[in-house]
This record gives sequence, structure tokens and C-alpha cells, in this order.
Amino acid sequence: MKAAIYAEEARRLFVSEGFSLDAIVTMLGNKVARKTLFNWKIQGEWDAKRREYLSQTKDMYQEIAEIARLTIKEA
Repeated sequence: MKAAIYAEEARRLFVSEGFSLDAIVTMLGNKVARKTLFNWKIQGEWDAKRREYLSQTKDMYQEIAEIARLTIKEA
């Protein structure tokens, strides 16, 4: 059960927050080995998920910037 909690938190830190595996080991209080994180990363395809997350975030920021431009133009 604890492993699932650590795995999910580690995935979030890697994918959404952009932390390295070494930083995540420290953040989790050394309760999970770096090798274990590496295995979770490979099995869970974290690199692909990080790229997807970054792409979606970039698209969202571009949309927000466009809305801001249009709002300012109309003001």
C-alpha cells in the first residue's frame, strides 16, 4: 500500500513538477531507492507523460496569452 502512495507521488513530482529522480529520492525522505524510482519511471512511461504534460501546459499558456491579447485589443 505504501509503495502505491510513493509511486503516485513520485510520478506527480516527476511528470507535473519536473523534478529529477535524485531530487525525488530526497523529497520522499530516502524511503524509496533511486533504482526503484527508475524502474517505476520506465514501467510507467514517465518520460512520455512528462512530454505530454509539458505540451498541454504550453498549449494552455498560448491560449491564455491569446485571450489576453484579444482582451487588451478590445479594451
